[in-house]
Amino acid sequence: IDIIVVGTNDTQNNYTASVSEAAAVQYVIDLVDSAILNNSAGKIFVGLIPPDANGGATNARVVSYNSALSTAIQAHANFNTTLFEFDLYTAFTNTDNCATVAACMDVSGFHPNAAGYQIMSNTILTAILAH
Repeated sequence: IDIIVVGTNDTQNNYTASVSEAAAVQYVIDLVDSAILNNSAGKIFVGLIPPDANGGATNARVVSYNSALSTAIQAHANFNTTLFEFDLYTAFTNTDNCATVAACMDVSGFHPNAAGYQIMSNTILTAILAH
């Protein structure tokens, strides 16, 4: 099993001249393709990233990135056979998991604290057990 969750730092740093949203998404797809080649019998789980507790423009980039990533994952030839998606954004915004997004993030507002990591592990395990 391969688990891929990347993009948080890219969205927080407003990407760069050399790393656009499209390039960041393509990087994930390249990782997926590499994982398929190197572990053809395994399953690959790609996570949509958690929200930014600070909101504003950075969280808008998270929403846009997650949308583009989800579209790319679902368009992949291996979707729902060896490639699966799980949604950390929704898990962190579900008040049953976290009273507020900030309560599950460290002081940066975009990296999980212990409670956030518990949400991540529960979400990933649920995805694995479902497939």
